[in-house]
Formats: sequence, C-alpha cells, structure tokens
Amino acid sequence: MTILGFFGILIGLLAIPVLLRQATFTKLSIALALAMLHIAASFYYYLYTQTNLADAWAYYYSDSIWSGHKWASDLGTAFAGTLTQFLKHSLGATYLDCFMLFQAFGIWGILLMMKAFSEISEKALVPESQFATYILFIPSLHFWTSAIGKDSPIFFGVALSTWAVLNLSRRWLLFGAGVIVMMLFRPHIALAAGVALTVAALTYRQFSMGKKVILVLVAAVGTGYLLSAVQSTFAVDLTDPTSVSHFMDVKNAADLTDNARTSIAHAAFPLRLFALLFRPFFVDAKNAMGIVASIENVGSVLLFIFFARHFRSMLSMGRDILFVRFTLVFSLILIVILAILDYNVGLGLRQRVMAMPPVFALFVAAYSIAQRKLAAEGRVLARPAQAKPRAQPATSLSAPRSSPEASL
Repeated sequence: MTILGFFGILIGLLAIPVLLRQATFTKLSIALALAMLHIAASFYYYLYTQTNLADAWAYYYSDSIWSGHKWASDLGTAFAGTLTQFLKHSLGATYLDCFMLFQAFGIWGILLMMKAFSEISEKALVPESQFATYILFIPSLHFWTSAIGKDSPIFFGVALSTWAVLNLSRRWLLFGAGVIVMMLFRPHIALAAGVALTVAALTYRQFSMGKKVILVLVAAVGTGYLLSAVQSTFAVDLTDPTSVSHFMDVKNAADLTDNARTSIAHAAFPLRLFALLFRPFFVDAKNAMGIVASIENVGSVLLFIFFARHFRSMLSMGRDILFVRFTLVFSLILIVILAILDYNVGLGLRQRVMAMPPVFALFVAAYSIAQRKLAAEGRVLARPAQAKPRAQPATSLSAPRSSPEASL
C-alpha cells in the first residue's frame, strides 16, 4: 500500500470531525469504532478477492475492458472501471490503494446514517434508540461498501441525499450532490431519488403552489437529463414501450445464462422480491458468510413485520412530514427496481445495501414517533388532571402544520 491508500483511510476518518462536530465522547467513540470496522472489512474484502471471483478484480486488472471508455463521460459500470484505471495508471494506485480509496465512500455513508438517526431522534424529542446504533454495525453494511466498484459510492450518494431531506431548505445543494454521485455510478438510482423527492414534495400539502411550480420546473429539467443518462447507459428509450420491452427481453435472456446455485432468473416478480428482502435464510447458507447473512435476514423479517404493523401510521405521518414521505416513496421505488433487476441471491444481497439508508431512516423515524406517543400516553395516565399538553419545541417531528420547516 502506498501513500494513496493511507490518503483513502484519512479521507474516511475525516467524516468523524466533519459530520460529528460537538458530538459526545461516546458518540465519537462509536463513530471511530465504525470507521475501524469498515477499514478492517475492506482489508478482508481485499484478501477475499485473492481467492474468489469479484468485480473488484476486474475493475483493476482487466485493463482491456475499459480501454475504450472515457471515465469523465461514460456512466455506470464504465465510469467505475475507467475511474479505477485512472487511479491505477495516472496516479500509480495499487490494488489495495484502490480498496482504501473506495471504502472511504462507505465510511462517509455509514456516518451520514448515524447523523441522520441522531437528528431524527432529536426532532422527535426522544432519546436515541439503541436499535439505531446496532443497525450501523450490520456486517453486510460494511462488507459490501468497502470494495472497488459502484457499491460504496452509490451507498454514499443515497445516504447523503436521504440525510439532506431532513433539512431540505438548507441542504438542497447536498441533495443535488448526492444525486450527481448516484448518476455517475447508477443513473437509474439517481432518477429514482429525483422521482421520489418530486412525488413527495408535490403531494406535500404544506408546500405553497409557488414552491410546487418551481419544483416542477426544476424536476422537469433534472428528470430529462437523468432520463437521457439512463437511456445512454442502458441503451433503452424509457419513453418507448417497445424499447423497454426489448431491453427486458435481452436482460431476461442474459439472466437465464446465470448458473449460480441461488439463481432466481426464472422466478416471478413476487419471488424475486422475497429473495431480495429475506434470502439467504439458513437453508441457503453453505458457509460462514451465508450464516451471517441469514442471521441478518432474521432482522429483515422483524423489520418488515414492524413496517406492516405500522404502515397506516407511516402513511399518516407522511401526510405531514416531508422526510417520512420521501423515505417511504424512495424505499418503495428502490426495492421494486432492485427486485426487477435481481437474478440471484448473491446479487440481491449486495445491491440491497443501497436501499438501507432510506429504509432504516424510515424505521428510525416511525419507531421514534411510536416511542414518543407511548411516552405521551404514559404521562396522561400518570397526571390525568393536566388540562393542556405542554407546548412542543420547534424542532419537533410532529410540528404544527403551520410550520412545515420545523418538521421532518
């Protein structure tokens, strides 16, 4: 490893002072532990690719694949490959250096999730949940965002955009930066983020008609550009049903060539969706990594049981809280896209990490508000003579409808 690898580690560690200013010693310690765990996961992934097939190896060593591309213009897989070749040939980065540089995106994404969870609890006027901290230590969250490729940057872009919506009026440039990162590595995910925010904002009753008109104009320009990027990357015209149908036929034909033991290329959409969310699940596990993933999926089952039980409550919150509406719409769009494009369990396990920031943020928001309601009910039972509830601070998650900027 050269100085570039240490520079990558430093970039990742810089997320702690930048994102967690004025944080407590305990929170800083947790952030440092997360960063160290992520760096260790990157070293492990690096060693894993020495004896196992992985995209990271092709990005770095298959020079001929990327020689016909320009990293500054081609998007998606080509951008990740040509960027890696630029680091290799122009800057002299070793294979391990590239791992350390790409994993920095993952650290920033994880700590952005940490910051978002903290802000959600603060706005909901409840203590930070231990569940939120446990979520950040999920092994797959660190493993799949620590290697050369598209996964770590796209995870960072999704996390940045999700956090930005918590205070969109002040962070709209950061939301745009997140969309740009997504566009470079996976244009269709950037399009999903833009559509999710547009749908959430246009149906948000607390936005004035003037704001909505401006949003429509901005969204029209942005959506047009993102559509062009998606069409260029995948060679499909999304406005032409025939072109989309041909693209899906070609994709399905390619999927059917996958001979992996966990292939779901022949499966209908509901089975692909189930595989994306809940597999592997012990019966699929043939090694230690499969067992770890299966244990994680026990948590996935519990998470979606929670969502099912609180779905009406989340819809109700979404009517008054822009952030909840955005994370709900964005999560649904991402899950549907990933289920459609998924063709084996391993791919789904890796790609679903990009949906974790909005999904987990939605969970923390719903859980925090549920805890606040329970606490309020307890106070009412304990002090029935209290005539009026105490006024809530302006940072409340459930801020009055007359002050939309105070809510999530």
